[in-house]
This record gives sequence, structure tokens and C-alpha cells, in this order.
Amino acid sequence: MIISEDGGLREAELVELNDEDVKNLLAEPMLFTHILQLISPYEEPVSNLVTIKTEFGVPAGSIDIIAIDIYGRIYVIEAKSNRGRESIRKMVGQVLHYVASLWSEYKDSPDDLLSRLEIKGSSLEEYALNEFRRMVSEGDFKILLALDRINDDVKSIVGYLRSKGLDIYAVELKVYIAGNVKILSPYVFGAEGEYYRARTSAVKRRRYTERDVKQIVENIENELLKKRLLTIIDLILKNEINGDIGGYSPNIRIRDSEGNLLLSIYPESGSIDAYIGIENKEGHVKDVRLHLYNELRKLGLIDPNLKPEDVREQRGLLKKLDELSEEEFKELLNMIINILNKKNEELDK
Repeated sequence: MIISEDGGLREAELVELNDEDVKNLLAEPMLFTHILQLISPYEEPVSNLVTIKTEFGVPAGSIDIIAIDIYGRIYVIEAKSNRGRESIRKMVGQVLHYVASLWSEYKDSPDDLLSRLEIKGSSLEEYALNEFRRMVSEGDFKILLALDRINDDVKSIVGYLRSKGLDIYAVELKVYIAGNVKILSPYVFGAEGEYYRARTSAVKRRRYTERDVKQIVENIENELLKKRLLTIIDLILKNEINGDIGGYSPNIRIRDSEGNLLLSIYPESGSIDAYIGIENKEGHVKDVRLHLYNELRKLGLIDPNLKPEDVREQRGLLKKLDELSEEEFKELLNMIINILNKKNEELDK
């Protein structure tokens, strides 16, 4: 690399990096934010990260770097210096083992990972929090192989895995020094055509139809959970309760008559989120959330010490759908119907 300095040209020397050098460079928020912009150049610039952690332990070992952006997306990074084919094979095997371990550990409890990353619910907007939970439950992580040098072996592996639907990239970090000047030159392989890939794969990877969700429910081995999910789906389809099925995640969402979200049910785990937060909420939205909060407290499904002003948007119920007694399940359905009927009566006045 040639640089211009004090009116003249001079050659910058390439610095040899070891594993720790690569990891420490990528752990810098400013550089990582720049890398994210290289990965997704067609999006609005990412102004900041929510968190970036190093040596994050999972049952399979320690993830070099894990990061969350303001859109709720999860990045798992393995950082190594390229020392030949064996080092690349080891690196790819490790990162795949780590993401599998991360998914296995938290797929049924995304909020546990949120807590362990020390991210408060208020740090993410509602859509970002939903995206985070979806990525965890589906294992849909963004994988970055960070290296000091990308060669044909790296390109071949990343290209193949991307062709099979894995969201993986290779990040090359080169550092040059010329006198007192240090120059960092990052490059991302795999980002080329990312806009096209995102557009063309959206239906397959990110959109769930009503039929998709019903198929997921039909395949659930837990008969009680399956039965209750089908009951709720049937009530929605018959317009006895207001809601929608599918979308950007395979969830069942229950809404009030104005379309405001009340409950979100995750079919594969049976977890239920209640939208009770009142921060920045006014009028009907605030009223219906307070009513929902009070009803759930009566049913003993939320922490009695929890206050709605302490919740940004949603909070998980104390019991999953299949952990409710028959009486509790009936009371939950009646509560939803009563909330809708109450609003309809107000509209009729």
C-alpha cells in the first residue's frame, strides 16, 4: 500500500497479525459498526451496537465475539489468523459447533440469552426484540469468519455454505504501518449481492404463512400444547378472537379490536409474551395494556411485583401454554374475549 504524507509518497508495511490481534481489532465497536455497513450496504447505516462481548461461553466452548445490533440481529464471530488449510478447517468446524451449541442452549428461552448478554428489553425497539427472539429460536445467526487473509479456500467454503442458505461471511482485516500512521483495511467476502439474496430468500426464510404455522403445530409431539394451539388458531379463524398467524416469525398473535398486540404465542416452545408495557403509551393503548396487566395478575400469570411502567413492551408469562391447568387455560381465553367485548361495547356507545 502506498500512502501520501507531507507531499510525498511512501510505502506502508503490512503488519502480521496473530489470533488475538484479529479478535481485538474486531471487538472494537467502531470497526465492527463499519463491518456491518459493508455486510448490509443497502440498509440505513447502523449507528451503534447494543452489545459486543468476547469469550462468550456456551456448552461447546467460548465464542470469540458475539454482538447484537440495534435491529436485534445476532452476530457470532470466530477470529483467527490464516495459517493454512488446517487452520481454516478448524475455524469453520469450531464456529459451526458454537452456533449449534448456542441455538441448542437458548432456542426455547431467548430471553435467557438476552439477560446473559446484559441487554435490557428497553435497549431494543419492539420489532428488534422480536427479531432477536426469532433468530435465537430458529438458530438464524449471522456468522463471521474474521481473518488476516482471505484466500481461495476461505472463499470456496463461505460461498458453498451461503449457497445452502447459511448466513455466513468472511471478514479480512489488514493493518499497514507507515511511520506513525496505522491504516486498517477491512474487506467482507459474501456481502456481494446481499440485497438480491435478502429479497429473493425473504419468503423462504423470513415469512411464515398461516399454513406454515399450522404445519408446525401439527408436528408438535406435545399433544396438550398442540391441542391448545389449535384451539386458539380455530378461534382466530372463526373471528371469535382477533389475531393473526405467521408473518416474520411463526408466532400466533392476539390483538384487541384496534389491532394492538396483546399476546404473542411461540408454538414450538409454548412460551407466551404479554404486551403490558406502558412507556410512551397513551389513550386506548395504555388503557388496554393496564387492563391486560390487571387481568393477568388476577390469574397469577405475571410476577406480582412487576409494574407496567418497568416494562418497555412485553414480558413473558410465568407459565407456558401447556403448563396452564385446564381452568387457567379457559380463564385466559375468557379474559381475551372479555377484553375484546369490553372494547366493542365502548365503540357501540
